[in-house]
Amino acid sequence: MFLFSISFLQRKAPSVSILHYIRCLKNLREVRLSSYAKKKETDVKDVTLYYYNRQKFFRLVGFACASQFIFWSWMAYFNLSQVKLADLVNLKRNRSQDEILDVTSKSKGSWKIVRFMEDNPALLAGIAVVMGLFFTTSGFLYSFRSINRLVLQGNNLRVVTHTPLGGTRSFTVPISDVSCGSSRTGTKAHVSLKIKGHRFFFLMDKDGDFLQPTLFDRTVGLKRF
Repeated sequence: MFLFSISFLQRKAPSVSILHYIRCLKNLREVRLSSYAKKKETDVKDVTLYYYNRQKFFRLVGFACASQFIFWSWMAYFNLSQVKLADLVNLKRNRSQDEILDVTSKSKGSWKIVRFMEDNPALLAGIAVVMGLFFTTSGFLYSFRSINRLVLQGNNLRVVTHTPLGGTRSFTVPISDVSCGSSRTGTKAHVSLKIKGHRFFFLMDKDGDFLQPTLFDRTVGLKRF
């Protein structure tokens, strides 16, 4: 009986291996078909809603911001380098003597401001640096908040923005985290978008192309918060 069972298993082994091989082929085919279907589904879902390429313009914006920062920094350095401590002390001493000799004279408010600026050259240098930082930050922020492309990916939205060097950067957010602040058909020159987790508004220039206007109004163009 034991020998009969061994011979029976040896006869069944080839058929079992063939069935296992067929099942593996079927499973591999199903995996390939499912991956192809998912890829095709994602390709169908990726819809470009808006596109406006201004890379050359924002490259000039970045160059202008850098020029402003260099100019105002040079102004601050030039102002400090031309003033010596001994000259500043003598200037204050002479003005104090003039005020003692002419007690009845009353300087106007504008002249007081000019004298205060002359007596404090470091303040002028600080104002110059602040001006340079203000212009540079404003230009960079405008570049990072200007939209180059909007791509709808199912329930998500991929936002592509410009950079000061003429490039682009992108990030993906749920469509529920996007709120439109103005209408696409309004009188304003830009359409503003508010995105959760990001400060300030994102701007879309109306000179760009709204490739899917109806779909844009139903998805991105809604005011959610």
